[in-house]
Amino acid sequence: MRCPICEGREVSRFYRTQFSATPYFYRCNACGYCFVWPRPERSYSEQQGDATDAHKNEVLSWDYYSKIHNFLPQKGRFRFLEVGASTGYFSKLIEDRCDAEVISIEMDVKAACYAETRLDLVVYAEPFESFRSDQSFDVIFSGHVIEHVFDRFEYLRKCSDLLSEKGVLIFLTPNADAWKQIMLHDEWGGVPNGDTHNFFQENQLLIFWRNWGWPLVPMRR
Repeated sequence: MRCPICEGREVSRFYRTQFSATPYFYRCNACGYCFVWPRPERSYSEQQGDATDAHKNEVLSWDYYSKIHNFLPQKGRFRFLEVGASTGYFSKLIEDRCDAEVISIEMDVKAACYAETRLDLVVYAEPFESFRSDQSFDVIFSGHVIEHVFDRFEYLRKCSDLLSEKGVLIFLTPNADAWKQIMLHDEWGGVPNGDTHNFFQENQLLIFWRNWGWPLVPMRR
């Protein structure tokens, strides 16, 4: 098989997944991209996961904010879109701490309802691909979402359509080269399973982004 990103032919079996019919992740020896092959059915992917863990979402929100706040517009009001907002705590944090018009997208109806009724957020409970907006966004953010995306190119194309000319696209995703992954393998809780299709490392993301033609901003904590 070929790597879906760099088209390299040398891939190695990485570790076993929880997919019923596609038990293994593979890793490209050239660029490091990790992927399930063959890809599971889209309908199966959409049924996986439970996004209603409000406490976990609330705790993660502060971690997300500490990582990205320096990349948010510092002057003037801006439009902010969170894709995969779960129960909405990060969107609410942005709304409270920034001069921003915040819109959230969350496919899980229970989580979207929680964010809308408990946190008074504007939430669209629909697939990202179906979302429409007459106005562009200055910031599009997704935390631990792109690794679950069925078609990563379709996802980036949608982001490109919604992003303003000088907008910022921010993704947070697990690191395939994390020391915990190297040391613990599938005993590490961060190892993706079930509803995860892509597992990235820095080098592979650089290839991915440059092929797409977008400039990169180095990020250091």
